[in-house]
Amino acid sequence: MEVLLTGGGSRSGAEFTKNLTDHGHNVTVLTHSEFEYPGVTVIPINWHTVNLDDFYQKPFGKVKEYLAKPYDLILFWHNSQAQPYRTSSPQIEKTKPPMKQWNYGVAKGETDHLLHTEFVNTLLPFFIVECLEPYFTENTKIGYMSSGIIHDTKPELLNYWVYKSKKYSWIAQMKAFSNSLPGIFFGIQPYDLDPSEHLHKHVNQIRRTIEFLEPKHNGLYVGRNFVDNSNAIFPTEL
Repeated sequence: MEVLLTGGGSRSGAEFTKNLTDHGHNVTVLTHSEFEYPGVTVIPINWHTVNLDDFYQKPFGKVKEYLAKPYDLILFWHNSQAQPYRTSSPQIEKTKPPMKQWNYGVAKGETDHLLHTEFVNTLLPFFIVECLEPYFTENTKIGYMSSGIIHDTKPELLNYWVYKSKKYSWIAQMKAFSNSLPGIFFGIQPYDLDPSEHLHKHVNQIRRTIEFLEPKHNGLYVGRNFVDNSNAIFPTEL
């Protein structure tokens, strides 16, 4: 497969990129990380400063070459996190100013950061899909990597609502596109992808599941083990 992968240059994403490449797929990666792997085309992206102009050859010109070609798989794996003031974890809170220092400057900084995070996390996948849609066929696969956190109700995880809302919006975006564009749109629930001795097995299972998907699976939100368990389907009405 010809693959476009966002965020596949660090941690689990990097392992997935290597796995795809080792199994004969040609991968182009958009990543913030310094990443190299034989056979992988790396497009450097600074998620902290990226804007729409970075995807065009020149202002008001054509999009860059990697957004003007057909792919067999487009997979969104990137993540730009920003936890708002006073709603992040206790560890992060220790590095933020006390509430009494809340003022316009702090509010402006928080708002600008959240708006940029929204651009990277939600609008960028929308933009990439719109750029590549002319090349879609009924067999083109367009996937969104989800997270177990959106199904987890542990109190200590409720603070991460920005990250959770990003994952919610990805599944909602996937479902909407599955109803209006050609292709096999899908979400993947990866379960636990923390670095461990099982990570290689987990990313291998994700690859096998993606390879297994057919047009009849369009619009599904499935577990990474869907290829081995056809009941691993999650509701898209979150």
